[in-house]
Amino acid sequence: MFLKYIWLKYFFCVLLSCVTAVCSAQEKEKMYLLFNDNYQKTVKKDPKGCTAEISFWLGKSWSAANFVYKTQEHSLDTLTAAQLSKLRIVSLSELRTKELEKYKSLAGQLEVETGFKLLPPIDHEYFDVYVLEKLSDGKLLSYQINWIATVI
Repeated sequence: MFLKYIWLKYFFCVLLSCVTAVCSAQEKEKMYLLFNDNYQKTVKKDPKGCTAEISFWLGKSWSAANFVYKTQEHSLDTLTAAQLSKLRIVSLSELRTKELEKYKSLAGQLEVETGFKLLPPIDHEYFDVYVLEKLSDGKLLSYQINWIATVI
């Protein structure tokens, strides 16, 4: 009985690592969200006074999502209006829908291959998400961010 438990635990760990490797090895689709005045932005500074982290709260209070930009981990780019037309800008609800579709696809594939059901994710790792913020000179700042939380 004990050996069966160890074997099952080992099998699950190998399966989980394979799924993680496949998911992280693939190029993630880029999604762009437009930040406007109706949303909240909080800037945290380090002891030297430099920007360390920016939190974006997008959406209405009953369906908001929290995104975090960290200067040490993420990229920050400046875009022109001409570049904006080439980007695929999505709404928060569309981003959530696409994430759910991606999860269902991966969960279905895993269940067919292994017979195990994939639990819903607690993190949002399926897409590279960027927040676009308009500047006064007509340019845009593109923050690469982590999708931290969603209020449902």
